[in-house]
Amino acid sequence: MSLKEYAVDVDKINIEFKNDTKGKIVITNQLGQIVKESKISDNNVTINIEELPSGIYHVNVFNKRKLILNEKIVKTVF
Repeated sequence: MSLKEYAVDVDKINIEFKNDTKGKIVITNQLGQIVKESKISDNNVTINIEELPSGIYHVNVFNKRKLILNEKIVKTVF
């Protein structure tokens, strides 16, 4: 599994993979608590984070229980 593109919008996270991928995306807060989880079932995954409050989050992408991406994002609400 390899990533083609990774983008964060105000209310969503878009991840595009280069090839067919199976796995999951887990978003955690600074305390390590899971606040959002999504299975990867397509080359393009969009996760709505509109309901999450302002804060720092970690986006973790797993393939067969192996962590392949860990990105920190800062969400601010105006």
